[in-house]
Amino acid sequence: MEFGPDAISSWVSLVLLFWYIYIFFGTSSVVLLVEENGRREDRKKNLDWEKVVRRIVDLEYCLVQEKHGRI
Repeated sequence: MEFGPDAISSWVSLVLLFWYIYIFFGTSSVVLLVEENGRREDRKKNLDWEKVVRRIVDLEYCLVQEKHGRI
């Protein structure tokens, strides 16, 4: 098994793929930890799927940029 940057990238992609499947085929609501005024509280909130996907894509982009030393 290879343990270079390409292998790490493959593992990250695999984890994100399973996370996508969990999000889209799991529940329609997710318990979010929201920090307000220094304390945490659980909130059940229906998510806007377009925003969720956009945030995931942004995170993937940041991971790629960090991998190549651009961040």
